[in-house]
Amino acid sequence: MGGSGSVGPPAAPLALSAAALVMSVAAAVVSTRVSTSASDLVPFNPAGWVLALVAILCFVWFRSSLLAVQGDRYYVIPSWNPPRAAAVIAGLAWVVSIWHAYAIAEALARQ
Repeated sequence: MGGSGSVGPPAAPLALSAAALVMSVAAAVVSTRVSTSASDLVPFNPAGWVLALVAILCFVWFRSSLLAVQGDRYYVIPSWNPPRAAAVIAGLAWVVSIWHAYAIAEALARQ
């Protein structure tokens, strides 16, 4: 990690978390359009729920990786504040995971 170059926040976990969130939201949109009734368990709901959990786990990965690089004396905090962006992504993923879990529970309760 040392050297003369600057060290920034980890990009891979943040990018994966954002991608999983986008796919989970897309699964939510598709599942609402595909579902014909509330008792239909659309495969997009379990997939979207898992993707939302992946986004949350990527947030945990991001935070642990960030703690590791923040100790470097060459660490530079970008102006767009990656920890705040990661927290917003994780929060949105949590909300989407609840939406998917509710849709799954409702479908299972009506069967």
